[in-house]
Parts: sequence; C-alpha cells; structure tokens
Amino acid sequence: MDRGVIQLGSIERGKHSYAGGDRLEELVVLYRAVFAEPPSSQWWSKESVVAMFKRYFQTSSLLGAFSGDRLVGFAVVQPLAVASIMGQQTWIEPEQKWRLLDWQLLDEFGLLPDCGYLADLGVAASHRQQGIASELVRLGLRQYPDKPMLLRVSACKSDAIALYEKLGFTQLPGLEQQPQYRQQDGSLKTEAKLLMVKDAASSGG
Repeated sequence: MDRGVIQLGSIERGKHSYAGGDRLEELVVLYRAVFAEPPSSQWWSKESVVAMFKRYFQTSSLLGAFSGDRLVGFAVVQPLAVASIMGQQTWIEPEQKWRLLDWQLLDEFGLLPDCGYLADLGVAASHRQQGIASELVRLGLRQYPDKPMLLRVSACKSDAIALYEKLGFTQLPGLEQQPQYRQQDGSLKTEAKLLMVKDAASSGG
C-alpha cells in the first residue's frame, strides 16, 4: 500500500479526526455501494445503514482509509459481547442441528465476551488491490491486543476468505449461520456465513 497516498485513522462522528469532520454520510454511501456488488448484491436502505453506524459509533471502534479528504475504506471492530451474531441461529455440523450462538458454544473455541469481533469491512472498488483491506484488519487487530478476533464472512466471497486466511484467520469448523438479505431486485436471499477466528498467538499477516 502506498502510504504517501492512503492514510489510516479513526473515524469519529461529530468530532475532527483524520481529514476532519462528520463521516457518517460517507460511511453510509460507501457501505451501500460495497455490499450492493455481486456476489451478495444486497440492498440496504439509507435509514437502516444510518441506524447501524450510529450504533457502531456508540459500541465500536470505526477505522478508515483516506485518500486525501475522501473516505475509501472502513473497518468496524467491537467487543464480541455486543456483536449482532450472538443469539443468531447457527448450524452445528457435528450435532446436525440448529442452535443459538451462545457463550457456552464459543467457549469451546476459547472465545470470551472481551474478545474482538470484526463486524464490517469495506473498500471502494476504485481503491482495491492496494492492500487497504489488509491494513484495516491489522489496525483492527491492534485494538484488541492479546485477544482472539472473530469475524463472519459470506461463504461465496472467496477473495475475502483468502484475505482473512492470509492474515492468520482460520474457520471455526462445523459452524454456519444463514441470515437473509434483501437483494437489489427486491427479493430475499439466504447467504451462508462462515465464522473465522484469529488467535492472539497465531502467526500470519
């Protein structure tokens, strides 16, 4: 990544951060554009994304990649205890049944409420293949030193999975969530989601 062009920093609503100002509108536009792309092709209303990022500003660390004054990438990391995936129906392959994702299950993988969770990650199409996503994830990992980091990724996003594996994340075996998302054409689609974790002591990235 060309650090002379792209700068990383925190994003704070209503406060001056790197490149200054209230970044909520930029976050909403970028999020909707990134997740509208295939293979997910999700449609998110502006109101729902605004509400989501308002929650993130209260519960999470928002990180940004900036090209001059323009936001071109973002990552959201938060305590696993407040992650939206908690309490969601999860397929447990070894047990051949659905079960709510709870701490008893996650404890089997060494995950506790104070672990980190990479809740969202996106980079503008015009700024990909520059290492920006990797740098944002690394910056997110530094928010939770000496703690494992969990994330959820669509099974259909092979490029994203390859990126996370390169950074040291491994899939939690036998676990899968299947949330539904509104598509660009108005239909609902079930999207298989895998859970991946990077142990605090693991190498990679």
